[in-house]
Amino acid sequence: MSAAGAPRRDHWLARLALAIGGGYLFASGAAACLGLLLSGLGITRPQAAMTATMAGIAIYLAAAISAFANRSLGFLAAVLIGGGAVLAVIALSLRAMH
Repeated sequence: MSAAGAPRRDHWLARLALAIGGGYLFASGAAACLGLLLSGLGITRPQAAMTATMAGIAIYLAAAISAFANRSLGFLAAVLIGGGAVLAVIALSLRAMH
């Protein structure tokens, strides 16, 4: 950390990898869960897929921004990678229920 509390400059490559890879994993898991939940609520599948895709884009943007705004690299990795993996497992179990 620098004196102002900003993230260290030598972690930019790890943050970039987390923004791209971890953000994609988290956003795709969230979009898959949302699409399956919406279609389960009675919304038509194309409408549920489009809504989940648009939400996934916003989630990916938020994850990418948080990769550079968050101070703790370990916490960020746990949230993006761990949360994305949990969301993917939930989406797979929701898919098996349909």
